[in-house]
Amino acid sequence: MPEQIALKFPAGTRARLHSLAGPGETMTSVILRALDRLSEPDALADLRARVTALEQRREESPTTGDSRHYTAPERALAITLDQQGRRPVEIRRALLAQFGRAPRASSMRRQLRLWQTDLDHI
Repeated sequence: MPEQIALKFPAGTRARLHSLAGPGETMTSVILRALDRLSEPDALADLRARVTALEQRREESPTTGDSRHYTAPERALAITLDQQGRRPVEIRRALLAQFGRAPRASSMRRQLRLWQTDLDHI
């Protein structure tokens, strides 16, 4: 059974892949062809090092978009403010002021529900 893998690329990558593709060649085959050319050990090691560095930088950066990895104090503050009747925008502002990061405004309400559900299951 084939595996399905989701990859995210920068804007403009689709057009670049189509320009590299031969007649009837899919974007997947272009990517696989490029990966096949990485058969040299140095090229593959360099690519792995770059991916590792990017992943580490992403984990260390205090982004406001990724809400999966919030600490217990961050979640507790958000839930407490929610129970006090504060609006999501106020909760987000408080999280940013206190911890330097917060979920996106568009997902704040959903995130509060998830955190409350997690708390209820403890």
